[in-house]
Amino acid sequence: MLKHLVSLALLVAFTVSCAPANQPEPLPTTPPTTSPTATSTRIPSPTVKVQFTPTPITLQTPSIPGDEPRLVFFISEQGKFEAWVPVTESIVEYTTTRTFFGKAVECLVVNFSLNSASTTVQYCDLPSEEIASLSNKTILTEFRDVIKKDYSWKIQKEQLGVIEIPYPEGTLSGVEDSDGNVGTFKARIILAGNRIYFVHMYVYQVDWCYCRHQMDYVVDSFTIDPYMSIPFDPTPTP
Repeated sequence: MLKHLVSLALLVAFTVSCAPANQPEPLPTTPPTTSPTATSTRIPSPTVKVQFTPTPITLQTPSIPGDEPRLVFFISEQGKFEAWVPVTESIVEYTTTRTFFGKAVECLVVNFSLNSASTTVQYCDLPSEEIASLSNKTILTEFRDVIKKDYSWKIQKEQLGVIEIPYPEGTLSGVEDSDGNVGTFKARIILAGNRIYFVHMYVYQVDWCYCRHQMDYVVDSFTIDPYMSIPFDPTPTP
């Protein structure tokens, strides 16, 4: 697989402050428009808005206990999605080929690597003629069966096709073994037309990144905007 740095994604980063547990701060008032479900009292609150050009990103992961990673708001115009993700040491984008219903399909993967954790977004455009007569649950199940070959999972909770609005989706969670590092994971599979999305976060059992409590927030913050268009603002010529 060919790896290359993100070139088609606009990264809008917000510095996120973390208040003590007895002083929770409000949820972000900027996108995503659908408020994600959070299970932790540590809620990110953006205070600074910075626009980055598509350049390589290398950021320091906090190493002090209790100093969990900040979150940044990641927008992909090409992928038509947005989500809060942890600030990472690297962001890598690449393509991979998968087989769905007997047809080879190219999928794009964006991976956010973090000390003892990772967040991945993947999407594939399925052939419309192959899925036209299939139920949403059948498509979600096929994708689950294909994607799980990449992971060593012990699924403890699964719901496929229960949620239909705004898009049919399934959720998975449980135990994951990544090269001998056992941890927990949560994932969503979302079908938007003939494009299927997979968002996944995994954290080691030894939570070196102090980010396990952010897992639900990150995965649930993922939203799709099929009409997303980021206006181009050229630099004025002197």
